[in-house]
Amino acid sequence: MPSFAANRIVPASTELAWKVVADIAGYAQIAPGLSRVEILEGDREGLRRRCYDHRGRGWNETCTLWEPGHRFQMRVDTASYPFPLRQLLRGFQGTWSVDPVPEGTRITVRFDAEPRLGPLGRLALRTMGGKAHRDLTQLLDNYEQAIRTHRTADR
Repeated sequence: MPSFAANRIVPASTELAWKVVADIAGYAQIAPGLSRVEILEGDREGLRRRCYDHRGRGWNETCTLWEPGHRFQMRVDTASYPFPLRQLLRGFQGTWSVDPVPEGTRITVRFDAEPRLGPLGRLALRTMGGKAHRDLTQLLDNYEQAIRTHRTADR
C-alpha cells in the first residue's frame, strides 16, 4: 500500500500540539486542499465528517482510531470521493500523531492509499507523490503556525 508521510518537530508541549492537531472540525483552516469541514455525527472514534475541496466537491470520512493526546486516524469513504479519485482508490486513510521529543513535540502525518487498477494504479499514485509531499509540508507549516498562534494567545 503506497504511503506518503512527513513529520516536524515543533518547540511546544505535546498537550498544545495535540490540541491543535486533534481539532478535527478546524482541519479546513490547516489543510491546504480543503475549504470546509462539517461534523456529521459523533465525537472521537466513530466521528463522521464531510470534507470539501476548493471546488466545492465533498467526501465523507470516519474516525477509526482515537488515542487521546497521541494519535487519531481518519478513513475516507472512497465511494464518496470526487471523480477521478474514487476510480483510482480502493481505500485511503490518514493518521495524525504527536510524540514528545527532547526538543518539544514531533507531529507526524501519514496518508496510506490502496489503489485500484493494480500496477497502473500504483504508478498513478507514485506520480502524485510530489504534490503529496508539497501538501504535507504545507500542512505541517500550517500546524506549526497554529501552534505558535495558540502559544502567543495563551500568554
